Amino acid sequence: YIIEHPYYKAMSKAERLPSLVRTRPDTDWIFYLFVFCLIFLALIRLAFPKYFQDLFRVFFNSSLRQKQIREQLIQEPLPSLMLNIFFVFSAGGFLYFLARHYGFTKPYNQWLAFGFCILLLIAVYLVKFIFLRFMGWIFGKQAEAETYTFIVFMINKIAGLVLLPLSIVMAFANYQDAQPVINLGIFLLIILLVYRLVRSYGALHKSLKINQLHFILLIFAIDVLPTMLLYKVLIKLF
Repeated sequence: YIIEHPYYKAMSKAERLPSLVRTRPDTDWIFYLFVFCLIFLALIRLAFPKYFQDLFRVFFNSSLRQKQIREQLIQEPLPSLMLNIFFVFSAGGFLYFLARHYGFTKPYNQWLAFGFCILLLIAVYLVKFIFLRFMGWIFGKQAEAETYTFIVFMINKIAGLVLLPLSIVMAFANYQDAQPVINLGIFLLIILLVYRLVRSYGALHKSLKINQLHFILLIFAIDVLPTMLLYKVLIKLF
């Protein structure tokens, strides 16, 4: 009946076909996010140039013999806190674009997914910091706990600097071009993780009097296991 109706016959082909309104996802916030991160990093670099120099000197000094420089870094909480905040946004962006690349996010809740990545990192490292300090106080190993905490957050600061340019490429590259960048980012994170384990063992095995196997079990108990439990809790909540 509809096909034979004169009004339908008078319609053009374009008018007969149903029109679909395509809502383009808003991605302007990604550009502003990177602008904020770059400006924030530039301000830290300009305000605390010596802190950056000392940070890289301690990072590339595998023996950790420059105790005086390490103490100077510990005594400057403001640039350390600012770089930790920068790490949260940089690593959170990398996690978000990694999840988006593999289809774990939806176009209409980008801010929610990015906020979850930020919240996950904050919760993981806040719980880790409190847990390490508590364990150091319980067993009378405050100095060792502070040393391990310093190494963890030092590696995080370097990781934040490394992940930001990778996140920028991942944000604006297509699927095929983003895959090599993702592989490079994962490879660099694995290297930093192994480097953190080596540095931690070199700094703590004498004072704790443990071998490599016991150290790996200790790291799993105080580092990996709480992170996995917290991640599971957050997944259930959100």
